[in-house]
Amino acid sequence: MASYAASSAQGPAIVVAHASLDSGGGLVPHTGSCHNVTGFVLHMTVGGPGTVIVAANIQLDLYHSSANYAAAAVFVSNTSSTCPGVPVLSYIDNGIASGIYITDVSATGGFAVTAAGTLSFYVTGYDYSTGTDYSTCGFVNMVAVFYPST
Repeated sequence: MASYAASSAQGPAIVVAHASLDSGGGLVPHTGSCHNVTGFVLHMTVGGPGTVIVAANIQLDLYHSSANYAAAAVFVSNTSSTCPGVPVLSYIDNGIASGIYITDVSATGGFAVTAAGTLSFYVTGYDYSTGTDYSTCGFVNMVAVFYPST
């Protein structure tokens, strides 16, 4: 599990956190429910209430056989088991040549912060491929920016 921390803020101030997972990554859960995709978590410490905007760039690899379809949805979340907002989808239809289809996707989210503390953000998602098709994520870059409300 890759875990990265941002520098702390002592009072209400803009805080920026960045983390990268250069390779590896993990299987997108093929369960129909949402889970942390890569074991990747970005931590940041904030000094008070406000809003955090998180953006993630993700390499999504679809392992596809022509008899099935490969499909996955990814998100950024403040919990390891939720998929908030609109999904970022990647899809290869049946009948398309078998192979590994690599695409770069971007997911974003905004999160309200009620008090000072350490926050965690995740890449979450689910795979809804058919047959033996599946998907993985790797080469993840995340940026979180905290905007204080005071």
